Amino acid sequence: MTIGVKLKELRELNNFTQKQIAEYLDYDQSYITKLEKDERRLTVYALEELCDLYNCSEEYILDGEGTYLKPYYEYNTNTKNLEISTIAKMNKILRNLNLLSVPLLNDVSQAFNDVYNNLYQLTKEYNLGSIFLEQDIDSQYSYVFVIQIPKNYEYKQALKIWDKIISEIEQYCISRGYEKFFKNIQIILR
Repeated sequence: MTIGVKLKELRELNNFTQKQIAEYLDYDQSYITKLEKDERRLTVYALEELCDLYNCSEEYILDGEGTYLKPYYEYNTNTKNLEISTIAKMNKILRNLNLLSVPLLNDVSQAFNDVYNNLYQLTKEYNLGSIFLEQDIDSQYSYVFVIQIPKNYEYKQALKIWDKIISEIEQYCISRGYEKFFKNIQIILR
């Protein structure tokens, strides 16, 4: 199946007209007609926009890899009255949420446990107090680890230890592939 045939099939399956697709892409309708007849080449811009609209991968359009199931989402409104660009944006958001769902939760959970255990070992190594998790709604960080410092620690001494802990946790996260997780945590000494 050619790219043009695939584009026509996707458009018809989703009940769009060539005019609607042309308006969505900001092209002439004649361009869409020529695309579907394989008389024009698909631009990268159009490919990305159509993938968002049809909720499919670029590989599906270009190579026919995988299968296509028309997305069925129940929007809290009548989709007939929605602009195509709005449908494409909602599809993109929903596709990203699906990508983030299970694997990311497992990865974050594992990263959290590993970092917490590593911090716990460091608090023992540096003779620090307890460690706990604090949630700050206004914080830009997803996780805020608070390590209590014994009262007999001087400020400079605590600062040196904090620098060492941050450095060690960063290296640990990098070695485990948790770079994204590390960017979402904050470690505070109190």
